[in-house]
Order: sequence, then structure tokens, then C-alpha cells
Amino acid sequence: MKQKGYVYEDKRENCWYARLTVTDAHGKRRNVKKRAGSEAEARKKLRILTQQMEEEGSKTVDFAKLSFNHLADYYERHLPQTSRVR
Repeated sequence: MKQKGYVYEDKRENCWYARLTVTDAHGKRRNVKKRAGSEAEARKKLRILTQQMEEEGSKTVDFAKLSFNHLADYYERHLPQTSRVR
């Protein structure tokens, strides 16, 4: 998986962003953006995103785009029965 990232300042919104572009095994590109209050915070978020991509792969991007209902359905199907609250 190929990835490329950078940080930039959005002067209109007066904030910083960490942006990571990921190309998966099928050649599909995805962009992941995280908002930050300062340049240092944006660089830290970029490092964390890069680490997550290296460890978990494109699965991280897939889960980042899901709605709450989709995530709840996923965890309901995959969570062991013994750990569910009744």
C-alpha cells in the first residue's frame, strides 16, 4: 500500500489539517483528513495516521468512512456474545 501525507493551514477556517493519501492494492486512492489547532498538532496527527495505515492497512480508511449505524451493525455481528450487555 502506497501512502503520501502532508500538513497545511486553512486560513479561511483558521486551523491546520493533516492529510494522508492512500493507494490500496487495487489502485484506488483515498484521502484521510484530520483537523488540528496548530501545525505541531497536525504533524502529530499525521504521524498517528501514517502509523495506523502501516499497522492496519486500508481497513482503517474503510471504517473511518462508515456511519454510526454501519459501525453498530458491524460490532453487533462480530462482538462475542459473552461480552454483550443485556
